[in-house]
Amino acid sequence: MSISSQVSVYYSELNSLIVRHGLQSFARTGAVKGAELTAKMTWGGLFARLGINDYRAEDFEMDNRVPASPRYLAQLRVSTTLTEGLDAGVSLRLMDKMYNSFSHCDEQRGCEYINPEKPYSDKAMLIDLSFTAPLTFGLPMTTQFGVKNVFGTHHTHPVSSNNAWLKQGFPAEARRVFMSFKYQL
Repeated sequence: MSISSQVSVYYSELNSLIVRHGLQSFARTGAVKGAELTAKMTWGGLFARLGINDYRAEDFEMDNRVPASPRYLAQLRVSTTLTEGLDAGVSLRLMDKMYNSFSHCDEQRGCEYINPEKPYSDKAMLIDLSFTAPLTFGLPMTTQFGVKNVFGTHHTHPVSSNNAWLKQGFPAEARRVFMSFKYQL
């Protein structure tokens, strides 16, 4: 068994952060700060990777959070070799709520979110499944097949000034079946 991990902490000031509302733009100041933990584990034929991110984007001139910026993101991926030449993996993705864009901004009073009754999109947990074959037809070509959002979990992107009429956010990825080919030269 082998385990490796890494922790990153960061802080960055944002000067003249552009906040847009329709055709108007406002220059703001703020900061991004957070921490990220990644860990990898291999045990026999099992491989697991975990990533957790605590991310805070803030605007110094107002009390609100920066739109479309989730506080927490996490992903757990577990994969194994089923047979020689066929791997299977499952991923669990977690996304925290994301705040809507601003409905209006004023340099003295700051900004207000679109749909103040529900100013953010809901949290979401998605499960993905994939199968990978490193050699296809004896060629150095990797084939991957899978399903994203296996259970068809309904979730939305935050509301922006381009889709403010939706009030509940733009629908995000639904269940999706995919297949890809990658040829090694």
